[in-house]
Amino acid sequence: MLLVKRKEQKDEKKLRLKTFRKNIIQLVIFLGIVTVLSSSQKYIPYTRQEIIVQDIVLFLLYLVLSIVIDIINEKKQG
Repeated sequence: MLLVKRKEQKDEKKLRLKTFRKNIIQLVIFLGIVTVLSSSQKYIPYTRQEIIVQDIVLFLLYLVLSIVIDIINEKKQG
């Protein structure tokens, strides 16, 4: 019984580590996208509409990358 609990705890720790790594990778990708987009702009968006559009584009890029990363991870696992 004790061995089963230890094995479950190890599996849970591995799952937490994988989830943490996945989140860190997605965060790094998102920050990379923000950096590239920010450096490629020659002007700062002044109007509220420009800022909202830029935020929506960044969110959509992040969402697409998250989905792609999930698909790749699922294919690797099985």
